[in-house]
Amino acid sequence: MTRVPRPPRGPARSRWFFSARSAGASGTLVATKGVESSLSRQAQGELEALREAYTAELPQQLAGIALAVHQLRVAPSSAALRGVVRRRAHRVAGTAGSFGYDDIGDACARIEQGVLSLAHDEGSGWREIEEAASRIAAFTSSGRAAAV
Repeated sequence: MTRVPRPPRGPARSRWFFSARSAGASGTLVATKGVESSLSRQAQGELEALREAYTAELPQQLAGIALAVHQLRVAPSSAALRGVVRRRAHRVAGTAGSFGYDDIGDACARIEQGVLSLAHDEGSGWREIEEAASRIAAFTSSGRAAAV
C-alpha cells in the first residue's frame, strides 16, 4: 500500500487533494501531485456522493458570495461586510479544488485576497474582486456546476 504524504499548507493545498473524477474503470483516483490511491467501490461511492452534494450546494454558496460582494459595493467601508465576503470566499476557495472546481477555488481565493487588499490599495483590491466575481458569474450562468 502506498503511503500518501500529508497535504501542504497554503494555496497549494487545494491542488494537492485528490481529483474527484475517476481515472477510468480501474477505480484509481489520481492526486494532482502524481500519487495514486486505489479505493474500494464503497469508498468511490462515498466520494462520488460527497462530490454530488458539494456540486448541488455550490451554486448557493456562489450566490451568497455574489450577494455579499454586491452589499460591499454599496457599503465599502463596512468591516463587517468585508469579513462576510472574505469568510464566504475563503470557505469555497478551500474546498472547491478538492471536488474538481479549481477555477472556482482560484476565483474565490482572488476575492479573498482582493478584500484583504482593500485596506491598503482600494483600486487594485476592487479590480481583483470584480475580475474574480465575473469569472464566478460566468461559471454559474453557464450551468457548468451541474455538468462538471
